[in-house]
Amino acid sequence: MRDRQDVLVTKVIRDADGWTDHRLSIALKVLGRARRQHQDWLDDNDANNLLTEKNGLHKAYMDLRTDATKAAFSRCHHLVQQRLWEMKDAWVVRKAEKIQGYAECNVMKIFFKAIKVICDHCTKVNAPLLSTDGTTLLTEKSQILKRWAEHFRSVFDCSSAISDSAID
Repeated sequence: MRDRQDVLVTKVIRDADGWTDHRLSIALKVLGRARRQHQDWLDDNDANNLLTEKNGLHKAYMDLRTDATKAAFSRCHHLVQQRLWEMKDAWVVRKAEKIQGYAECNVMKIFFKAIKVICDHCTKVNAPLLSTDGTTLLTEKSQILKRWAEHFRSVFDCSSAISDSAID
């Protein structure tokens, strides 16, 4: 029944763009959105083991709030953080060595692709700003852009000592 409805809908669509849109919308319904595939910089098993231990100690601390459970959790938390940073650093070093190899062999296509993979790990964050009066924290991108525009208009709004008639 569904296929028949799809055929009826496509008969109504008059041009190729409509057909393409229809195919894309059906593919989106069936397959869902494509997820970006980032290369993992950590081993899932190692990370899961570390986090399982940390979460167990956190639960123990929440259940029984003593200095000993707090100290055990804090120690573990610090070690987990340190180990995760070490894993990330090792990944970056391996990637840098690969990229260096691509550059030395003059394989530019793969070189730039590898650079892009590294840069995709960097997140772009819009830092919140205060409104002009300083009372409201602006977090939406459009609000932040408007606030920056206000700021630069006020900074560069210098009244000219030269009259307009002298310029003409």
